[in-house]
Amino acid sequence: MPTPADRPETPPFFIKPKGESGSIGARIVETKEELASVPEGYLIEEYIPGPIVSLEMIGNGRNYIVVKETYVHIDDVYDCCQVTPLLHNPEYRDIAYRLSEGIGLRGIMDVEAIDSPRGLKVLEIDARFPSQTPICVYYSCGVNLLALLAESADPDFGVNPEKNIAAATNPRYKDTYGILEHVTFGKDGELVSGGEHLISAGTSLRMYYSDKSIPLEILECSRPDGYRAYTIICAGKDKDDAAKIRAKAFDLIRNGVPEWKQEEPYAAAARPVAVPAGSCTCLPYCRQLHLQGTTAGCFVCRP
Repeated sequence: MPTPADRPETPPFFIKPKGESGSIGARIVETKEELASVPEGYLIEEYIPGPIVSLEMIGNGRNYIVVKETYVHIDDVYDCCQVTPLLHNPEYRDIAYRLSEGIGLRGIMDVEAIDSPRGLKVLEIDARFPSQTPICVYYSCGVNLLALLAESADPDFGVNPEKNIAAATNPRYKDTYGILEHVTFGKDGELVSGGEHLISAGTSLRMYYSDKSIPLEILECSRPDGYRAYTIICAGKDKDDAAKIRAKAFDLIRNGVPEWKQEEPYAAAARPVAVPAGSCTCLPYCRQLHLQGTTAGCFVCRP
């Protein structure tokens, strides 16, 4: 399996802590002298330049289905700031199939790799439901990964992959180009892309704007001190069309949502509603909001 070399002899090196996530502490080390100062507890790998790509697999231990390749854009601290679709890659799919067969995958995982000048280099597999790529996958090929995961309970799953995929596909998005992106305001007041840490820095989440007809959704994460960050989810008929919808999202964030748009039922459903502290039993990230006495941003319990 093609992977970056472990503890290579020559720089540059890529180091990351053994006990962190979200690329916390990850960085490039340019010289052996600098590497000598790295403390214990770090993984040291060959630095491989190139874009990070991801591919989801679902299996039942016997048969496996691959869905859609995506490009994981990263910010300057190696955190994912945007996800966009990629074209079909037979080599990547073959690697993902062999990994799935090798571990006897039961459930879902994603295979992350670097598409380097020397070919694909596998970084890791995540044996969990991914946090961001499923949204891009859905808006770029129509496949709902949760629905396809449910399909894997069928003993005949994967015997006829087209049948399973069709059962989990929304045909509206079968040939569209989806974008998921996190943004906030930079020091100069302009919107800038940033990783998931922009969202985790907030304390309240709400639907800022939603227009299913485009489609375009903007979620706003905020703090009482005025901090604001946004997640943009949109899809167009192709890359250029999606870029125009993304530009509209930027305008809505810069200029605010018109009052008549704020009165739409879907937007109104995200407004804060007082609830007894600790009464929520829904998803963990929503429960945290409920403990603060609000249903703002809760995708399960909001009225």
